[in-house]
Amino acid sequence: MAATSGDPTLAELDAVVVTADHFDRDGRRLPTATTVVRAPEPGTVQVALEALRGRPGTFFQQTTPGQGNVLVRGLKGSEVLHLVDGFRLNAAFFRNAPNQYMGLVDPLNLEQVEVLRGPLSTVHGSDAMGGVVQLVTPSPHFHDEGAGATWLASAHYDSADAGLHARAAVDVGGETWALRAGSSRQDVGLRRAGGGDTLPDTGYTSHGKDLRAAWRAGEAGTVELLWQDFTQPSTRRFDALNPGFGQAAAESEEFAFEPQSRRFGLLRYRGDAPAWLADEMVLQAGRQTLVDGQRSRDLGSDLREFQRNTSRLDGVSLQLRRQAGESLELRYGLESYRDRIEARASEVDLGTGLSAPARGRFVDGSGMENSGAYLVADWEPSEAWRLNAGLRHSRFRTRVPATATAPAADVSASDLTGQAGLSRALDEAGQWRLVANVGRAFRAPNVFDLGAFGPRPGNRFNLPNPGLGPETAVSGDLGLKLSREGLDAEAFVFATRYRDKISSVLTGDTTPQGQAIVQSRNVTELELHGVETAVDWRIDGQWRLQGSATWTRGEEQATGDTYPADRIPPVYGRAELGWRPEGFVSWRAWTDFAGRQDRLSPRDATDPRINPAGTAGWATLNLGMDWQALPGLELRLEVRNLFDRRYREHGSGLDAPGRGIGVGFTWTGP
Repeated sequence: MAATSGDPTLAELDAVVVTADHFDRDGRRLPTATTVVRAPEPGTVQVALEALRGRPGTFFQQTTPGQGNVLVRGLKGSEVLHLVDGFRLNAAFFRNAPNQYMGLVDPLNLEQVEVLRGPLSTVHGSDAMGGVVQLVTPSPHFHDEGAGATWLASAHYDSADAGLHARAAVDVGGETWALRAGSSRQDVGLRRAGGGDTLPDTGYTSHGKDLRAAWRAGEAGTVELLWQDFTQPSTRRFDALNPGFGQAAAESEEFAFEPQSRRFGLLRYRGDAPAWLADEMVLQAGRQTLVDGQRSRDLGSDLREFQRNTSRLDGVSLQLRRQAGESLELRYGLESYRDRIEARASEVDLGTGLSAPARGRFVDGSGMENSGAYLVADWEPSEAWRLNAGLRHSRFRTRVPATATAPAADVSASDLTGQAGLSRALDEAGQWRLVANVGRAFRAPNVFDLGAFGPRPGNRFNLPNPGLGPETAVSGDLGLKLSREGLDAEAFVFATRYRDKISSVLTGDTTPQGQAIVQSRNVTELELHGVETAVDWRIDGQWRLQGSATWTRGEEQATGDTYPADRIPPVYGRAELGWRPEGFVSWRAWTDFAGRQDRLSPRDATDPRINPAGTAGWATLNLGMDWQALPGLELRLEVRNLFDRRYREHGSGLDAPGRGIGVGFTWTGP
C-alpha cells in the first residue's frame, strides 16, 4: 500500500509512466526525457512536489510552508501542466509563479510522481511549455482468490518544525470489486531555520480524505470512481508578514490563505475499445473544485479584506490506442475542459465594524474553455530504431466580464502544435541509446493573465489587460541513455525559444499607497538552455549510488533590452548512497546541493524574497535508517541538515529548515 524503504529515492530511469498519454509505458523506451519518483516516505515532505527536489530538470521553490512548486527546465506555475490522475490541476486562475494550489494534493496519498520534460502540447494542449508533472494516487487492489483486505497506518514527527504527519487507509476487494479509503492530517509548528532562529508565521494544518472504488467490467476493462478532498484551513503568507531583503517593514499587517481547499471527483473506464474505434481506450470525466480564500490587511490600514475565489473545472477526455501494424502504433484522442470562476470580496472597517463589497482579484463569472484533438504515431521499424511524431489542433476561449473599472475581455483562438522524436540504439544489445526530440507548445492566456486586479508581492499592484494573446515555445533536446544490468544513466542537453511571453511590466505609475502599478503584456522573448544528468548504480546486492545534477541558463529580451530570465535556478542536484545489508536494517546518506545564483533579472533583483547580491550556494548532509522491526512494521529515523546549515533555495520566500530529527513508522497488514 505504500513505498517501502527499499524503493528508490531518486529518479527511476526505467520506470513505468502514464503521463505521456494515459497508457502505461516503459520510460526507458520513450524518446522523451522522463523522471519518475516513487512516493516519498510518509511525512518526509510537506508538499507533494517536494518529492522532485534535486531531480534532473526540476527545482523546488517555496514561499510559505505547506505550499510550493517546481520549475521544469526553468519554467514554472502556469507554464507547466500539472495533472492529478490524468486530470488537469491547472485552473483558470493559475498564475505564472510558485503558487499555493500545489499544496492541495495530499502528499501522504501518492503512488508516484512523474515528469515529462520538454514541450508536450501535442497530447496535453495548453500550458505544457516546460513539461508535464503528474501526481499519481494509489488504486485499490483486486483479490482473485476471494475477498481480502489490507490496511496502513503511518506517522512521522520532525523536530525542525514540530511537524506531525499521519495517515490511515484501508484497502478491501474481491475478484470483481475493490475499494480504498484513507484519511491524512498534517500539524506543523513554527520552523526552526539553520543556526537556531525560529521563523514566525510558519505553522499550518491540513487534512485530507480520499475514496476510490473499482469494478471489473467482465474481461473488457475496469471502471474506477475516485474522490479526493484536501483542505488547509488557514496558512499565513510568511513573506508578506515579515520584512524581506531591502524592506524595513513587512508589506501586510495580516495575510493568510484562508481557506484553501480542493475537491476532486473522477469516473474512468480503462480497457478494450469497440473494434472499429481502437484496441484500447481510456475514457474519463471529472470535476475539480479549487477554493482560494484569503484574508489580508495592508500595513497601517484599518480595512480587513476577505476574498473567496472558486474554480469549478469540468473535463472529459477519450484516449485511444491501436496497433496498426507489426511496427506501427497509433495513439489518438479528444478532450474538453470548461472552467468557471466565482469571485467574492468584501472589506470590514475595524474601527466601525461596517462591511462593504470590494473589488477582488478576479471578476465573478469569468471562465475559460479548452478543447483539442491529437494523433501520435509510434514507428519501430527495427530493434535499433524508434520514431514518433504527432499533431494536435486546440481551441481555447477566455472571458472576463466588464466591471466599472475595466472593460470586458474575450480572447479566443486555435493552435496547431506538433512534435517529433527518435530513439536510436548505438550497440547491438541496445544498452546505449541516442534520443532526440523537437516540439512546439502553446499556452492560452487564462483568467489570471487577463483579469487579475490588486496587490502583488514586491509592493506592486496589478491592472488587468484584456488584449493578451497566446504564448508559444519551440524546444529541442538531445540525450544519451544507458541501461544495463545494475546501471542506468542519462544525460540531456536542451534549448527552448519562448515567444510572446506574458510578463508583468511596470507602467511607470504608482498607487496612492506607493505601490508600483504593473500590467501583464505579451512583450518578452525567452531563450533557455541547459544540461540534465542522472545516474542510478546498483553496485552490488547491498550498495546503491544515485545522483543527479542540472544546469540551466535563461536570457529574456523585452523592448530591446536583454537580461537574465526570472527565477532561473543555479546548478543543483542530489547524491545518495544507500546500504542494505542482509538483515532488517538499512542505511542511507544523501546530500542536496545548489550553487550560487547571482544572475538576477531586474524583477528578481527587487524581489524582497531574493537577496539582491544573489542567493548563496549551499549543501546539506542527511542521514537515515530504516528498521523492519516486525513483519509489516517499519521504523524510520532521519537526521536532516546535520550541520545545521542556514540556507535558502533560490526564489523561495523563507529559509529552509535547520537540523531536524525525524522519527516515524509505517505499519501495514495483514
